[in-house]
Amino acid sequence: MNSTIHSLHKAKDGRKLKVAAYARISYDKKELESSPENQIRHYTSLINGNHEWEFAGIYADDGISGSTVKKRNQFQLMLTKAFAGEIDIILVKSISRFARNLLDMLKVVQELRDSGVEVYFEKEGISTLDTKCDNYLTLYSKFAEEELISMGKNVSWSYQKRIRDGRFFINANQLFGYKFDKDRNIAIEECEAKYVRDIFMMYLAGRNTGEISDYLEENHVPTQTGLSRWSGQSIRQILRNEKYCGMVILQKTYTENALTQKRRSNDGKLDKVIIENALPPIVSKQVYLEAQERMKSLAEKYNLTGRNAYSHTNSYTAFGYFPYCRSPYFRKWNHGNEALYCSSNKERSRCKESESVFVKHLDEIIPLMVKKLLANESEFRKELLEAFGDESLMEKKERIDALTKEIDGQREKLLQYDGLSGDAFDAIKDCLRKSINELSDEKAVLENERLVEANPETRANEIIKELHRFPNTDKIGDYDFRKLFKRMIVINRDRLIFVVGSDNVENLPYNPQSINMRFIEIYRYKIRCSWFTCNFGIYINK
Repeated sequence: MNSTIHSLHKAKDGRKLKVAAYARISYDKKELESSPENQIRHYTSLINGNHEWEFAGIYADDGISGSTVKKRNQFQLMLTKAFAGEIDIILVKSISRFARNLLDMLKVVQELRDSGVEVYFEKEGISTLDTKCDNYLTLYSKFAEEELISMGKNVSWSYQKRIRDGRFFINANQLFGYKFDKDRNIAIEECEAKYVRDIFMMYLAGRNTGEISDYLEENHVPTQTGLSRWSGQSIRQILRNEKYCGMVILQKTYTENALTQKRRSNDGKLDKVIIENALPPIVSKQVYLEAQERMKSLAEKYNLTGRNAYSHTNSYTAFGYFPYCRSPYFRKWNHGNEALYCSSNKERSRCKESESVFVKHLDEIIPLMVKKLLANESEFRKELLEAFGDESLMEKKERIDALTKEIDGQREKLLQYDGLSGDAFDAIKDCLRKSINELSDEKAVLENERLVEANPETRANEIIKELHRFPNTDKIGDYDFRKLFKRMIVINRDRLIFVVGSDNVENLPYNPQSINMRFIEIYRYKIRCSWFTCNFGIYINK
């Protein structure tokens, strides 16, 4: 056993323990040893130097906050493989590198311990298999947690002080209708400002956001980001933005706390700061307030309050996908009913008459799809394994073989100059050593990527596990179904295909007729006095 690692995990039946390492590398760390390549080299040497261990990969999240584990992709992949039995020991430099959130720390450690996986913290010399571990972890994690909270309070105090001092920044380049002049002062961009006024006037005249979008597109007005198409949401963002009447409201949202990093709408917890005449107005304050009143009135009329009011947090946003124009579907309210519409359905020649899909029907169709897959779990798993046979692993292997050959060639050249001295020979040898080190770093990274990438079995197991997490109900409720179904291909209203696997739409077939829909089920629904039938199934996207 390595003299500096006092692991309590003992190998059984003569088999080697599968050992991995986790590294979280912050961008503010300047030390050379913090680079991914050097950490991979360090841990690879450490693990391979122990005859009782088998190298199981280095998982590194670069520049990701340690306040929560949810946003660390490599960390989540490591846990998935550990729970699948592919890792016995996880080496971590320190507790703060693993998690600063005390609840996250204790929860993850307990789950790993229950699965027979040990976490060893090098700096503190603590093993999670030690009976005293939880006391140590609570103490150390509390210090790290308090440090994070203190940092958050300092940032919040600094922001509050800037507000009190009247210091704030408005990026005119991100505001449609404004620009920076030559002195970096905010000025009105009259070519765009004309259309801002038109948006407000048309809205107050009773036009809806779809009609306003049509008007802007017919006049070839690009959005602030240069897009030719205007969405209803982009129109509403302009209508809601108080800056267009020259006013700025600070602290409309706030960070809940340093641990969760969640932004919350400021409904009175903090004092909002209103600054009048902060920039030149494009519309009058009266026009702006009348627009807010109409939006509020429409929201109350169609019951679009709270979370349902054009919320981008809803799982159905951009869930649908129309293969003919390769555009996403967005939520829209129509006479009190929520439906999904293709974002390009105004261009009929491009969109080929895409059809809307009612959310209330999807709330019942998705649980039916889950039940169909559960009833055919064995066959579903088999098809997942076949689909996830990864060609990229072979490509990496071919590149690794090529690098090995190139490194061997460089080393042979270096041997030829062994024993020769002089400035010219020394320069050649330095150049060869540098090249060998660079090639070796690339090879180490690729070898680690091959090792830590989720293999077909791991990917299939994770999807099956998510399938079993789905609540046994007839409606979705609050469950986040997009953990299981990444997208929904809308052939038409009566033919829906749910995508499992990757959410990359570039991987989807261009010809929807070539999509092999599997595990087909039928849903009957009624619109007015007529009954319709919807056929739906899944497509496994690599």
